[in-house]
Amino acid sequence: MATAGGRMDVVARSILYALYDQIEQRGDTLFIGLLNGSPRPPVALYAWRLSLQNRSELEVGEAIRRALSGERLDGIEVENGARITDILETVRKTHRVYLLDESGMHFSHFTFTGKNAFILGDHIGIPAWIISSIENMLDGAVSLGKKPYLTSHCIAFLNELMDRA
Repeated sequence: MATAGGRMDVVARSILYALYDQIEQRGDTLFIGLLNGSPRPPVALYAWRLSLQNRSELEVGEAIRRALSGERLDGIEVENGARITDILETVRKTHRVYLLDESGMHFSHFTFTGKNAFILGDHIGIPAWIISSIENMLDGAVSLGKKPYLTSHCIAFLNELMDRA
C-alpha cells in the first residue's frame, strides 16, 4: 500500500483486513505500507503479526504509533527512507507483483497461483511518479471492476481470491 494522504485510519484498517480473516490471524500475509505523508516520508511499515485484544482500528493505530516512534514491537517493523523500488526488488524474488487499478484487466482473467503481492493505493491514489517508477517491475494490473472500493475492502476481496486459488 502506497499512501501520500497521511490517513493512519486507512492504514490501520488495511492491516486488520490483511492480517486477519473472520476467525483468526492469517499466517501467510505480510502487509507493507509505504507511508509518504509527513512528518518524515518515506517510511515503510511492515506488519505480519499483531497481538490484539479487541482487533480494533484503535488498537492497530496505537501499535503503528508506537512502532513509528521507535518502539520495538513483535510482528511490526519500520524502515525509514524506504523506496518502493527497493521493496519491490525484494518482493519480486519470491512473488508475482500486481498493481490493483480500476483500469487494469479484470481479476476473472487471471489465474493466481503461487505467491502473489498486490500494490494498492489509499483514498488519494498512487502518485503517478510512483507508478512510472515501478511499471517495469509489475506482472500486470488487476481490476476488481470499474467502481472504486475502500482499500480495506479490496484487501478482503483479494484475500478471498487467494484463499480460493
